[in-house]
Amino acid sequence: MKYLPAILSADHPSLNATERAYRAIKRRIIELELEPGAHVTKSDLTHLAGAGAMPVREALARLQRDGLVQALPRSGYRILPVTLKGARELCAFRQLLETEAAGLTAELGCAADDLARMEELLKVSYELGDAESIDAFLRANLEFDTIIANGCGNDMLAQSITRVFDELERILRITLKSLPFSASAAHERRVILDAIRERDPAAARTAMEARARASQEQIIDTLMSSSSITEASIRVS
Repeated sequence: MKYLPAILSADHPSLNATERAYRAIKRRIIELELEPGAHVTKSDLTHLAGAGAMPVREALARLQRDGLVQALPRSGYRILPVTLKGARELCAFRQLLETEAAGLTAELGCAADDLARMEELLKVSYELGDAESIDAFLRANLEFDTIIANGCGNDMLAQSITRVFDELERILRITLKSLPFSASAAHERRVILDAIRERDPAAARTAMEARARASQEQIIDTLMSSSSITEASIRVS
């Protein structure tokens, strides 16, 4: 079984109304259509989700547990902002999980088709301010890491990593709004791929750890310094 983050998953027609409403609203939050700090009403969300009041109410209860929305007394809901503490902790957790996954995948070996696909994904870049190219890059970046996660031979680890990607995606979208494409970041992924191809677990772990650390520094620096990120989008605590 392969585990996929939400950005790479298609909705199944058998999903019930609550699950469809939950996914629809969550995608709009993650993709920043519903911006951090925004105030919305239940009727707004019912319209966006194309669902009835009951499924949206149940979806909102789940989104509150996810830490994405906050109920406001008699005035709807607030899309919760990203926090620097949360971003740091999520990036650190990602580093632990992905470092181990890269080593295991290198040890087990990666299928030729997967290696070829990762090569193609490394070619994807983006233009600052171009939402379509940023979305394509984000999909490629997360697919690259998802292949590694699913190749590690540990289902629990792979599933945990894809869940982290679901939480990380909104942070990445906020960051990429003001962060130019980095050739050095592409090189870091290249080093990971080469280590996996050579079936060198130690080199794969070292390369993934270095890439994850650099990514965390880039994310935090951008969140703290970018003038394009409004005060409502992020808070320190």
